[in-house]
Amino acid sequence: AIYVLCIMHSIDAASAISTGHVPRPFLASIVNVGIGHRKQSITLSRLSGGADNKQKAKQDGDLYSTFVVPLVAGGVATAIGDLSVHPLDTIKTVQQAALAGSSKTTFIGACSAIMRENGPSGFYKGVGPYVLLDGLAGCVKFAAYETFKKVAHRKSPEWLKPYSHFFAAALAIFVCSFVLVPGELVKQKMQAGIYPSLWSTLVGIARSGGALGFLTGWGATMVRDVPYTVLELGLYDSAKRLIRQLILGPAGSEVTMELVRAAAAAREAAGGP
Repeated sequence: AIYVLCIMHSIDAASAISTGHVPRPFLASIVNVGIGHRKQSITLSRLSGGADNKQKAKQDGDLYSTFVVPLVAGGVATAIGDLSVHPLDTIKTVQQAALAGSSKTTFIGACSAIMRENGPSGFYKGVGPYVLLDGLAGCVKFAAYETFKKVAHRKSPEWLKPYSHFFAAALAIFVCSFVLVPGELVKQKMQAGIYPSLWSTLVGIARSGGALGFLTGWGATMVRDVPYTVLELGLYDSAKRLIRQLILGPAGSEVTMELVRAAAAAREAAGGP
């Protein structure tokens, strides 16, 4: 999922360098950020317009690259990852929920039990609410990370700047945990067969623990996910830089996505076709 996200980040820059123009951003048709239905390219030279245009272009480009792209791409990449591995996650949950000595504690036994009780669709039990909530958590995590990273780098003292992304990652997982934990809880209870449907799962959790019942396991999740997320987003940044360099060549280390986003936004600021 991380690599899907990196590719979505990089594709606009690759087009910009190869054609000399900045095309309509890759995700513009999804997020509709005001690009409109005008002609879909603008040359980088349009950035040489007036000071007001350049300032607005920079602001729009920063908003797009720092918040909108991570928000949408993070959700899409997370959903793709969830759909891909959900059957394995279901098998794991069935094994963990099985009593000692049960045949379900083995991989083959768990697969046989799922097929016998629910058929092939049983491997995707709970996938709907999980993909929805975990996708939203991915949106929040990546958008928060890029935003916090930018703020932390700007506000941190020089000696702390190389480590600012660690703090940004920890804050990002803290913010998204309030979406992530309820999604995981609902998914696990449905996978284990504790409740037969999404509605009964929601009602059962609410009756047994109230609103806070949906945050059951929040502390353990944070202990698990804070160090993991710091490593994950460090890998994400490294992979993103590598993919840009592979696609863009030597220019990849110099041409940032912020410049590309600002160039795309300049069309609106300049009022050109």
